[in-house]
Amino acid sequence: MSSAARAVAGVFVRPTMLPPSGIIGYDAAMLPLADAPTYVQAVVPIYSLDGMTLLLGAFFLYCLAHPDRVRNRTHYWAAFACLLFIILFYVLRLMLYNSPAGQVFSGVMIGMLQAMGLVLTVMYVGGLRPSEVASELRDATDDFRRGGEPAKPVIIPLTGEQPKAKEEPIAPPPPRVVIDLPKATPDGRLPLE
Repeated sequence: MSSAARAVAGVFVRPTMLPPSGIIGYDAAMLPLADAPTYVQAVVPIYSLDGMTLLLGAFFLYCLAHPDRVRNRTHYWAAFACLLFIILFYVLRLMLYNSPAGQVFSGVMIGMLQAMGLVLTVMYVGGLRPSEVASELRDATDDFRRGGEPAKPVIIPLTGEQPKAKEEPIAPPPPRVVIDLPKATPDGRLPLE
C-alpha cells in the first residue's frame, strides 16, 4: 500500500527510514511516494469524531448565550469540563504522534469524554437526573426487546368468569379506650391540672 493510499485510508504511518526525497517529519509518511522504501514499525488507524466535539462546544456556547435553555447547571459545567479534557487529550495526541500507545490512549479517552459530554448535554438540557436517564434507557431497552409491544398484555376471560377474591385475614378490632374528661368549671373552662 503506497503512502498516498494510507493517507486516504486515514492511517498514520510512522516511518523508521527517511524517504529518498529527504523530507523529515510527520508529513513524510503521508506524501505520495510510490516506490520509496518506507519501513513501518506501527500502523495506527486514526478515526476522529471532531464533529462531535464541535457540536458539543457549539451547543455549550449557545446555552451560554441563552441561559434559559439550561435546566441543570451542575451538568452544564460538567459538560464544560469534558470539553476541556477533550482539548487536553487532543493536544496530548498531537504531542505523542510518534507513540502508538499514546495515540490509542488519547483516542480512547477522547471517545469516552465525548460520550460522557453527550449524555451530560442531554441531562442539562432536559433537567434529568442520572437515575431518570437510566430509567428511560432501561424502558427503551425493554421496548426494543419486545419489538414495540405493550409491557404486559391484559388477558380478559371470554367465559365471563370473575377472578377469585383474595381472602384477607380478619384481625380482631382494636380495644376500645375510654377517656374520662374532667368536669368543667362553672365558667365553662376545663381545668389544666
